[in-house]
Amino acid sequence: MGRFRYYLPNAVTGVGIAFAAIAVQRAVEGRYRTAAWWAMYCLLTDNVDGAIARRLRAASPFGAQLDSFADFFSFGVAPATVFYAFFANTPGAGWTDPVHRAILGVLVLLLILCVAARLARYNVTHSVAGARRFFFGWPTTYIGGMLAALFALGLKYGDPAWSASDPSSDQLRLLGEVRLDGLMPLLPWLLLPASLSMVSKLRMPRAAPTGRRWIDLLLVVTMVVGYCFGLARRLPEYLVAGGVVYMVISLRYHLVTRDAPSLPPLFPADEP
Repeated sequence: MGRFRYYLPNAVTGVGIAFAAIAVQRAVEGRYRTAAWWAMYCLLTDNVDGAIARRLRAASPFGAQLDSFADFFSFGVAPATVFYAFFANTPGAGWTDPVHRAILGVLVLLLILCVAARLARYNVTHSVAGARRFFFGWPTTYIGGMLAALFALGLKYGDPAWSASDPSSDQLRLLGEVRLDGLMPLLPWLLLPASLSMVSKLRMPRAAPTGRRWIDLLLVVTMVVGYCFGLARRLPEYLVAGGVVYMVISLRYHLVTRDAPSLPPLFPADEP
C-alpha cells in the first residue's frame, strides 16, 4: 500500500495526457468544438492529481516530471493543434491564404516554445522564497485553458457553418443573439501576448486559501461550478468571464506586490 499510493496521482496525470491526445485527434478530424472541450478537461486532471498527491503524501520526483510533460502536451501541443487545424482549414476565419497560414504557423510554434520554456523555468524556480504565494509568469494551465475557452466561445457565437459537422447541445446563450464572426479571425493574434505572458516576470497569485472564510467559500463554489459547466460542455461564457476576472486580479496583484522576490537567474554564474 505504501508504494501503491504513488500510482493513483500519476494515473490521473496519465488520464490528462489521454485527454490532450483526444483533443488533438478531434482537431485533426475537424471536430473543433469537441477538441476544445477535451483540451479544457485537462484542467480538471491537472488539479486533481496534485490534490491526490498531497492528500496521500505521494509526491515524488517521477510524478513531478510526468506532470511537467503532461502540462506541455495538454496546454501547449493540444491548444496549438486546435488553433492551427481550425484556422488553417476554415476559409471564413481569414487565415487560409499563404501569408496568414505562415503567420499562424509561427504563432502556434511560439506558443509551444513558450510553454516549454515556462515549464522548465518553473521546475528550477518554484522553490524560491515567496514563490509559493504566486507564479513567476502566467501558468501554462491558465493560458491553455483560457485559449480553449475563448475558442469554444467563438464557435458558439460564430458562423454556424464553422461547426456544422460538430454541433453543440448548449442552448443556453448568455450573450443572446450576439455574433462573434468578426472577432474570431483576431483570436490567433492572442497567441502572441499569451505566449509572452508565460515567460514574462508578471506575477500571478495562486488560487490558494486566503484565510477569509467567505472569500475561500466563494473561490471553491466558483471553481466547482466552472468544472461542472466544463464537464457538461456548457457555458464557455462563464469560463471566459472567470478567466478575465482572474487576469484583472493578477495584474493588480503584480502592481501592488512591490516587496516580492525577483526571478532568480536561470543559469549558473561563470566561474571566476
